Amino acid sequence: MPANSAYRKLPGRAPGFAGTTGLWMGEDHLLSVTGTFGVETYRRFYFHTIRSIVCRRTAGRRNWNIAFGVVGAASAGGSLLIWFGVRQGKNITDDDAAAFFAAIFAALAAASLLFAILNSIRGQTCNTFIQTASGMERLGVPVRLPTARRMIEIAAPVIAARQAEAASTGIVPPVVPEAPSGAAIAS
Repeated sequence: MPANSAYRKLPGRAPGFAGTTGLWMGEDHLLSVTGTFGVETYRRFYFHTIRSIVCRRTAGRRNWNIAFGVVGAASAGGSLLIWFGVRQGKNITDDDAAAFFAAIFAALAAASLLFAILNSIRGQTCNTFIQTASGMERLGVPVRLPTARRMIEIAAPVIAARQAEAASTGIVPPVVPEAPSGAAIAS
């Protein structure tokens, strides 16, 4: 988005293997932008059709920390085994090569620890959904709960104000509760 556009960038960015996703707030809508290998896809959510924004916690942070912990523990163990093997002179033919590999494993263990700490600092992971009259759709951003809270703090007052304006002008159709299949709605 150009810097002089009528859009405001909302917090959150989700880089992934297939591209990046961002969320922008326009005058009367939210715009989800997904960029994949030079192609951008846009999805608009008009304020008067938004019923809710839902954030659901996920186990992503825990799972990544477990993966970083396993890699870090295995690397630290390998480094210690090589180092103590060099110190005791057992089954190591070249002390310089062994020390080099011990240092590589130690660096990998330290990097894994650093990534686990950074992952924990960033906060709980979440999936964010937007509920409209036509259904619920998953947004690609934000993917961290603290960022989702900031995004909602910014967007919620604007959405509520635009919905109040739309309701006063009669733009918004009345909200009819959805009934389970086979059930009737009493009038």
